[in-house]
Amino acid sequence: MSGDAEAQSNDRPRSFRQLGSHPAFSISSWIFCSSLTVLLNKWLMSTVGFKYPITLTSWHLLFASLVTQLLSRTTPLLDARRTAKITGRLYLRAVVPAALAHAAALACTNLALARLSLALATVLRAAWPVASLLAAWALGLDNPPLRRALYALAVLPGVALAVVARPAGSDSDSESAGLLFGAGAVVLDALHAAVAAALLLSSGDGAPGAGAGVGLDPLVALYYTAPVSAAATSLAALAVEWRAFDPADLARAGLLTLLASAVASFVLAVAGAFVTTKTSKPTISTASLLRDFLLIAASVIVWRTHLTPPQLLGYALACVAVVHYSLGWEQMAARSAAGWAYAREVAAAEPDEVRRSLAARKSLVVALAATAAGLLTVGYVFSGAGASVAMSARAG
Repeated sequence: MSGDAEAQSNDRPRSFRQLGSHPAFSISSWIFCSSLTVLLNKWLMSTVGFKYPITLTSWHLLFASLVTQLLSRTTPLLDARRTAKITGRLYLRAVVPAALAHAAALACTNLALARLSLALATVLRAAWPVASLLAAWALGLDNPPLRRALYALAVLPGVALAVVARPAGSDSDSESAGLLFGAGAVVLDALHAAVAAALLLSSGDGAPGAGAGVGLDPLVALYYTAPVSAAATSLAALAVEWRAFDPADLARAGLLTLLASAVASFVLAVAGAFVTTKTSKPTISTASLLRDFLLIAASVIVWRTHLTPPQLLGYALACVAVVHYSLGWEQMAARSAAGWAYAREVAAAEPDEVRRSLAARKSLVVALAATAAGLLTVGYVFSGAGASVAMSARAG
């Protein structure tokens, strides 16, 4: 009996990394949680009127700190922290910069969302491959050839066209500030991703710059960085927003909605860490396109954002440039050829084989459609609830 108990104890996951997850699952979770978090934050700040983006960021990071501390004391998922080689010097040189960059990126993202349409804020994110490549090069984690760097820079003209061709805003000063915050968020997020990769990758991963890696478990990395990020954003919120804080705004937002946004943000942080360790930057850039499409669609349908044809053209050019940077012409041609070959095989296959093959792909399409429909439905519900709250507030 004791032997069975010991065997079960040995089989129990001792770290979050040991729970295991396929890269496709990590990317899917990241896309869903990222979309949900952005939609919740946008609804809170623009529809309900919770006009405290830095405070919202601080709440998310404080929640992540509390959850990781609780998990470390009640579950074995954070036991890997006991073997992590985190010295005081490494903490100051790697953990603290990663935490500060993460906090600043999240705060700037919310500041941009509060001032820009969701579509425009999302278009700015398309420039992430450029910032990521430059950040990795500046930190000595990558040494890209000139051709690859030029492929990344090809994303910028499309983003610039989408920004310049935007409809005239009602508050040009606020929109200009939002664009600056959005650009800053892209740069800071790229810096955070580069430093976090150095923390998460082990010295044996073989990635450029991984020789100084620590190999932290994603949840352990969040355990170390979240308190620093929460402290930094709390100080910023105290200095900038809390003097004008109105408790009525908190009541209108609702504690359950704020809790839901914090949970989504926490899961997003963990999923993002897994994506960083299990996939490459080009893969992340390509996966971001699906998320961006969902968010732009939500902006148009839920918030009635008007997109001009030049904006659509600019974003389409940026998407093509991202795919080209991620895959290259050779892989794009090879995958296109593989797709045509598969289509010919399907056409020549027996009916039963075709039905089985198509059934699997239909399941995937239905799952993606259900995810998109769920996000848009949540947006509709929140939009209607926000309008009711706003009307009640004006009536009162």
